[in-house]
Amino acid sequence: MKSRWFVFTTVLFAVMLLMVSCGSEEEQETEDQQAQPAGMTTPPIPAQQAPAQTAPSVPLPTPPPPSALVPVPPTTSNPQPALPPPIVQEPVAQPASLQDLSGYQDPQVARLVARQDKAKSYHFYYSTSENWNVIRDQFFMKGDKIKIELYEINRWNNDYFDTVYLEPTTKTAAAFCENNNKDRCRDNDRKFDVSYEDFVIKTPLEWLASIPRDARVTGSESFDERMSSVVEYTRDDGATVRIWIDRFSGVPVRVLIFMGEVENILEQYNFKNLVINTLTNQDVQHQYDTFQAP
Repeated sequence: MKSRWFVFTTVLFAVMLLMVSCGSEEEQETEDQQAQPAGMTTPPIPAQQAPAQTAPSVPLPTPPPPSALVPVPPTTSNPQPALPPPIVQEPVAQPASLQDLSGYQDPQVARLVARQDKAKSYHFYYSTSENWNVIRDQFFMKGDKIKIELYEINRWNNDYFDTVYLEPTTKTAAAFCENNNKDRCRDNDRKFDVSYEDFVIKTPLEWLASIPRDARVTGSESFDERMSSVVEYTRDDGATVRIWIDRFSGVPVRVLIFMGEVENILEQYNFKNLVINTLTNQDVQHQYDTFQAP
């Protein structure tokens, strides 16, 4: 009985010692954790890293020998085209009557003269002091070409012609009989040699170009159903020149020259039934185109 008690007491004592020792270890571990600064943790043990692997080396290609190289010309991206040489502006030649419109004492005269460039072509019936009240020859003018349809007479012969062509640049003239009546004109292509001086007149634009710088506008009148500005100046011989200029086209329609009183008429030129800018080149050339034939 005593032996059993002894064994039991011994086992109980051993268990108690074991429990005391375990509790002291846990208290020591708790004190160590409390003694460690806040925010610090025990660093983990690094894992063993595997050694880095390297890519297998690739052998470089052997360059070709210098003799096998072909030279390549250098290329440029977006090549620019060659610039053309600079264009030199040539002065534009103007007709003599249009070269200088300055210097007129009366600005109204300058404006009238400047309007003449409107008339690229024109035609009219021409009368003079000798036949001022009769419409006779008709003139057609375009550029440097002049055609004259002559007043038709009632008598004619084999040498009769009714149309004259003038070349002011060469001072030459040629005449034809162009009437379709074969009794009057048997050969429309027959060319007659005539004198240039016998048919040339001072054209309306030539009258306009001859206006001196001291000319003045003295009024306005209607002539041949055209409202015109009246320009007046005095010639060197003392005669007065009065010109009626169509306000729209700038083309003179009448010229009157007198000495002293207007009744003392020395010269008179009328350009009636004026029509501008309707002619073609064929209108001022012989209709069968034989004017330039030798």
